[in-house]
Amino acid sequence: MKGYHVVFEKYLKDMHISGWRWSIFFNKKRMAESSKGYNSEKSAKRAFWRITSKKVQHEIIDNYYGGKLEDV
Repeated sequence: MKGYHVVFEKYLKDMHISGWRWSIFFNKKRMAESSKGYNSEKSAKRAFWRITSKKVQHEIIDNYYGGKLEDV
């Protein structure tokens, strides 16, 4: 499976999500990658789930993970 942040980045671009959601996600991702001792994928995943609605989360699960909730 691709890294979570790679899939989320593709999702954001596909959905044309911009503005504060985009900046929060990428700032947290960048922060996670630059901080020592942080797992960037885990941090990016957490940041993304925090700023998206349940409906969007389910769309991601259905479209990008084939509906396999346990993989997310």
